[in-house]
Amino acid sequence: MKVKKYFFSNEEYQKIMQDLPIVTVDVLFFDSLKSKTLLFRRVNEPLEGIFFTCGGRLLKNEKFQDAATRIVEKELSLKINPDKLFGSEVANEIHENSVFPETNYHCVDVYFGYILDNQVIEKIKMDEQHSEFTWFNVKDEQLHPMVKYKINSLLKNYDQTY
Repeated sequence: MKVKKYFFSNEEYQKIMQDLPIVTVDVLFFDSLKSKTLLFRRVNEPLEGIFFTCGGRLLKNEKFQDAATRIVEKELSLKINPDKLFGSEVANEIHENSVFPETNYHCVDVYFGYILDNQVIEKIKMDEQHSEFTWFNVKDEQLHPMVKYKINSLLKNYDQTY
């Protein structure tokens, strides 16, 4: 089992996860027509082997947009324009497992959408948290239910806003 080192020890982080939800920030990438979303196959639990969104923890005193740009740069080696993020939706995300045995995963996830230029795809260099990426139709029934939920709320609000 791969356990990532955090800003505190793994034991401290596991204790936090046993007692509190973690605040995270995710980004869902869409093509210019908003008919496809780019997802990444996870290497670690929760959701090991599942295509999911790019995301990570919000740091203390960090703005949501700053976290989104930091996480995308760290996980995908992409620089995105925070002014082009849309959505700022929130989901209560609970999974049965996590990177720690006998500890479930619970996060309060602030997530954004972002229209990704196709030329940028070749610049993606994933970190160790993902093994591959691919485009999926936003209406694909095989998508993880939480991914479908996020897609639907982002696109609904995008259509109402823009």
